[in-house]
Amino acid sequence: MSLEAIASIETYEYSGAVYNLEVEPNHPSKDDQYYIDNQTGIVIHNCHPRDNIALRWLAKEYDIGYDMFDTIMSAREVQAKNLAYYLIDAYNQNVMEGPIVIHGKAYKPDVEYCIGSYSTLIGHYIKEFGAEVVYIDPLADNRDECVDDAERAVVLMAHNRQITYGYTGEQEKQNFYYNIKPGSVIVDPWRQLESTDTYEVLHYGNTR
Repeated sequence: MSLEAIASIETYEYSGAVYNLEVEPNHPSKDDQYYIDNQTGIVIHNCHPRDNIALRWLAKEYDIGYDMFDTIMSAREVQAKNLAYYLIDAYNQNVMEGPIVIHGKAYKPDVEYCIGSYSTLIGHYIKEFGAEVVYIDPLADNRDECVDDAERAVVLMAHNRQITYGYTGEQEKQNFYYNIKPGSVIVDPWRQLESTDTYEVLHYGNTR
């Protein structure tokens, strides 16, 4: 947009409906559904990244110019790749054997849906780097590469129930999906866990 175009933008008072594009009711774990407003016909869906994937396709299909949604999804992919590399680096530094463990395969705690899950995107890059990965998630609807237990390992805490559902007032903490073995290294991007005599915790992204 040119400076001339920016300068020509006018403001005015608006009177009319303002729509909150959010699935209602906002259930903490069952909001992965479509909702059609009965007055406007607007179709709403509360889900990242699925909405962004669809909007990225629409932007390309109709050639709308700058694709903000592609930028968002590209950043998401780069971040997943960086995290995968960090996990492999922790694996090598701690001389681990066996696969890297991703704690949570579904796209968030308390649901089973794995399509569009960030965990599987990270797992994709781990394998692309030549390492092994498994998932531990009792609810996952896709059981590929899922296990019920693991030996000493680098463990990514992909799920954090308290962070995900804290906005609802539910403060129940995330329970481990399995008994994490002594000597394991937990990578916690949420930065809530602390190291114990049993395992070391790395706060991913914390440069302080």
